[in-house]
Amino acid sequence: MYKRHCVLSILFVDKMYSPGYVLTVDIPIRFPGDYNAAAPVPIEFFICKKSKVRGNYDIHEHFKQFLSQVKADNLPVPKPPTNKKEAREYQANDHLVVLAESEEVANFIVDKNVGDVLRLYGSCLLECHITDQQVYNKYPCFLRTRIVIGEAKEEQENALKVLKAIFQMIDKVVRTKLSADARTKAERVRRKVDAVKNKEQNDEAEAKQLEKLRQEELKYQAKLRSLK
Repeated sequence: MYKRHCVLSILFVDKMYSPGYVLTVDIPIRFPGDYNAAAPVPIEFFICKKSKVRGNYDIHEHFKQFLSQVKADNLPVPKPPTNKKEAREYQANDHLVVLAESEEVANFIVDKNVGDVLRLYGSCLLECHITDQQVYNKYPCFLRTRIVIGEAKEEQENALKVLKAIFQMIDKVVRTKLSADARTKAERVRRKVDAVKNKEQNDEAEAKQLEKLRQEELKYQAKLRSLK
């Protein structure tokens, strides 16, 4: 795995408002072939707590074009209980949800082994983001995950189990093969997003050019006034 993906590019621990420490791990995902080429598999994938979904849509504006909550067979959403006591416990226990471009991708990446770990120990997982949209840097495909380590030995062991599951997910990403329909849908969304980005860049370049011409005109008029 290290040969394919290289070592962790960034590994640091920050003291956060949540109990214990939060481990942030950044990993460029390497596919066979040219490491600098575009990822052969279009992918946008995110796991977080249910209560954090809306906030992450605000932070990552492109999620609205790419992601929706999908049914993950190996990480099912708990069914709401019927009695009030269990309902209060259900509300207190914030569960993980999967946001993906398709159930096909979600169910391939979150296989049974990964799902079992996340169901048992995933309370320490704040988020796991896999993206080809270069929102953090210029790597063609990139993973960022944040895990609460905790202070107790058991909490730290659970965090390690989750981190190992994340590594398994990376290997699954590299082996992902989309169906024709899923690939067509993913590429169609990217073409639309790229068209919007290109228009914004062109508009920005045009605005800069107009501002440059305006400044040159102001300097010219000022020079004419100085000659009078």
